[in-house]
Amino acid sequence: MAMWTAPWRDIPPARRWALVWPREHGAWGILLVSLLTGAAVGASSAPILAREGWLLTAAVAVFCAHTPIENVLSPDSPFRPRTTSELHWVTFFAVAFSAIGGVGLGVVADRAPVGFYVVGLVTAGILGVQGVLKRRGRPMRLLAQLTGALGLAATAAMACCVASGRTDRLALILWAANWLFATNQILYVQLRIHESRAGNAKKKLVGKRFFLGSEILTAAGLGAFWRIGLIPAGSLIAFVPALMRGAILPILPDGRPLEIRRLGKGELAHALIFAALLILSFKIGF
Repeated sequence: MAMWTAPWRDIPPARRWALVWPREHGAWGILLVSLLTGAAVGASSAPILAREGWLLTAAVAVFCAHTPIENVLSPDSPFRPRTTSELHWVTFFAVAFSAIGGVGLGVVADRAPVGFYVVGLVTAGILGVQGVLKRRGRPMRLLAQLTGALGLAATAAMACCVASGRTDRLALILWAANWLFATNQILYVQLRIHESRAGNAKKKLVGKRFFLGSEILTAAGLGAFWRIGLIPAGSLIAFVPALMRGAILPILPDGRPLEIRRLGKGELAHALIFAALLILSFKIGF
């Protein structure tokens, strides 16, 4: 028993929480915004809120569990446990988060439709692929981020299934919409980072063209979905603020300093606006 009472005070405070708490602020936003939109669009009655609360608890716990588990399994991670105290600390949180997530999923899955299980299994596979891509290093970093976003956005479909009590195309539409928006945010943030590091105007121009190309493809895809009746016209408005932000990018002056905190707050504001407009569009059927 003594081996499990190693004092956690031996671990420096900054490292202590980095070992067990997710550091991906953008991933938090994708997870919570997707859950919010799926639950709000799919909900038809107040009693469903209790089950959505359990789903939220389970999703957050599972998301948190990946950090200590990944730190233990990744030989190249700077936060791989290096002492007995760190190993015990990481193991405790991995078990605790997993247990909380398991209880939450057990409560939710008791009366969930088949689609909930299918989406959950597909999501597990997607996140597994992300783990493989992350181990490939820097060349695969962007692809790993987009893959991870696809997995996190799946919580919109799962929340919709739980809230509505059925499996239909609405859940898949919400999954796709949240992933498209998350992709736009990831590419924008990567572009800003690329601009701050690019050594000359030519490299910056290449980055801007790539991003603008992705914006055009996103807008074209949304228009096609609307034309074939998959999404209401009002849902297109939810993407306007983010797409406009990218559209004015070429006319902004080069050499702007990159302020990470300001950029993060701006992307959080865009995510909240997107969620509010998307939910409203589906609720009023516009």
